[in-house]
Amino acid sequence: MWTLRSYVADRWKPAAYPSLKHSTRLFYENMINTHIIPVFGKAQLRTIDRFAVQTFLTRKVESGSSWKTVKHIRTVIGTILESAVQDDLLTANPARRTKMPRRGPGGRSAIGGIQAAMESGGQ
Repeated sequence: MWTLRSYVADRWKPAAYPSLKHSTRLFYENMINTHIIPVFGKAQLRTIDRFAVQTFLTRKVESGSSWKTVKHIRTVIGTILESAVQDDLLTANPARRTKMPRRGPGGRSAIGGIQAAMESGGQ
């Protein structure tokens, strides 16, 4: 079973990196190592769904990451997961239909506020 970490290291990077400029590789390395691997690295590819990716993006905005940074993270994880689709490891790209969260009052996203309310009410 492929974890995101093993897929990125063993299949995605060897296939994608040779065609990328050095600066693009550095940019991808930063996004992958700083943001994506700490959250999804141990997850099996098949267990990563749209809700997990959407929640991840929302939490990044809520934790103070800039909208531009979160958009870049979304692009990188989407590129990796699309490659897994092309490699027949996933049937669909879970990042494809995610939406960029917007900040609401107090810097929290509207989605995050709803999720927090649901989580606290469900306990």
